[in-house]
Amino acid sequence: MHYLKINDSDKKKIGYLIHLYRTQQFKHLSQNSFLLNEYNEPICTRQTLNKIEQGVIIKNDSIYEELLKKVNLKFNTDYCIEEFLPTSIFSDLLNACDYYNLEKLISISESYIKQLNPFKEYIFFHEYYECFKWIYTYYSSFELPTLQSTEYIISLKKHYQF
Repeated sequence: MHYLKINDSDKKKIGYLIHLYRTQQFKHLSQNSFLLNEYNEPICTRQTLNKIEQGVIIKNDSIYEELLKKVNLKFNTDYCIEEFLPTSIFSDLLNACDYYNLEKLISISESYIKQLNPFKEYIFFHEYYECFKWIYTYYSSFELPTLQSTEYIISLKKHYQF
């Protein structure tokens, strides 16, 4: 199997996100079962997983891709989030929040949900997709997010700068 080359700064972010997904969305899996691939072969050791989740860079890119598979995500260098999402989108969102411009908040989030939908299975795009979905749900239906999704967004904001 061919694995993509993952740069070191992405490996640090991926490590944190793997930890976040494993502890929040895949907590039903024991650490031992999380470390087995679809053929019940070990992906890596517990120590290696712990290092990866702490941001230590492991040179074997295949481990990162296998761990991403465990959380139903992929890595692809063909798509660059910085090119896809203009930085102005965040200032537009903040301005809309400051002035409580519901129409603009809903419009921006709905637009990016549609654009990100084909890429939502890729790491990094998934986090943005979920955030825009959360914003859209909150402002379009005044439905309060679940505690789990709120904790997830707060964790992302705290450890992974958008």
